[in-house]
Amino acid sequence: MGEYNKDVQEEAAFVPFSKRNYKQFNLDIGTTTTLSDIKDMVENIVEANGRDNIYKFVINGKRDPRLEIKFEDIKELCNLAELVDKSVPDYNFEKIYEENKDNIIGMFIDRYINSGIPLDENRRKSLLYGTRALLGATEEK
Repeated sequence: MGEYNKDVQEEAAFVPFSKRNYKQFNLDIGTTTTLSDIKDMVENIVEANGRDNIYKFVINGKRDPRLEIKFEDIKELCNLAELVDKSVPDYNFEKIYEENKDNIIGMFIDRYINSGIPLDENRRKSLLYGTRALLGATEEK
């Protein structure tokens, strides 16, 4: 907004007037966080920042492996453009190994935790994704 006079240059200033703004927030969760807790976090953020805005939420942290966070669960609470789940399940690999020593899950985990090779980021992700896939396959039976 500003005024223009051909003889004198006036100052101009930006005046926001849009009804909606795009807002991004990180949600840090832990292993005891429930879906209800996440919904409460979203509700508090939306109440503080306005219901008309358009939101993107990024979920970080370690979570209970049984917790599933779906776009549809959060979409009902606000104008949700995107939900990015960067959280990772907090598996107790030693316990899972002990319970599955005699099957493919145990053999898979054994290759990682008893190999003597340090778990760098790539090996940790491989262990995580592989275990999740194998546990999911046994639950589908």
